[in-house]
Amino acid sequence: MKKRGIRYSKRSQSVFGMPFTVIFSIIIIVAILATAFYVIRWWLEFQRCSEAGLFFKDLEKEVRDAYTSTFTDTGDKPFTRPLPGSVEKVCIADLENDIGSNEQEKEMLTEFKRYADSDSNVFLYPSKKICYEASSKFIEYLEEKEDIYCFEVRNGKVEIRIKRDYEGKVQLLRQ
Repeated sequence: MKKRGIRYSKRSQSVFGMPFTVIFSIIIIVAILATAFYVIRWWLEFQRCSEAGLFFKDLEKEVRDAYTSTFTDTGDKPFTRPLPGSVEKVCIADLENDIGSNEQEKEMLTEFKRYADSDSNVFLYPSKKICYEASSKFIEYLEEKEDIYCFEVRNGKVEIRIKRDYEGKVQLLRQ
């Protein structure tokens, strides 16, 4: 089509045969989807971290309650709490004294030293799948163990018995 001697074509109005508005809309949609996936991933990570933090908070409260209880209340108290799906074990260990008796325990201790707080005595395994802030915790009044002592997580829950001995220390025992 000619107008005043200048030839116009529809091809000059688009890039790759698409109008600019379509290309701009595709870029906006991709940006929105990328942001949505990032937010969903962040939210799931936050949920895992908060579940682990709540577990430690509840465990610390139960241990403190057992420690401050009278000697007539020293019976076993069941403690069952949910944990994030990536957690396989809850372990009690002293990172300064533990050497590990088998290969798996040595691997676990190495991971605890790498990913957890060095002052802690209760750990979630595998620590690298939990946020740093909630992978370990120091809980007062717990009886120190010679070796690493772990509780299995089954169906997303851990079951622990809490017992106070007559010397005043609180023991965590398997169900």
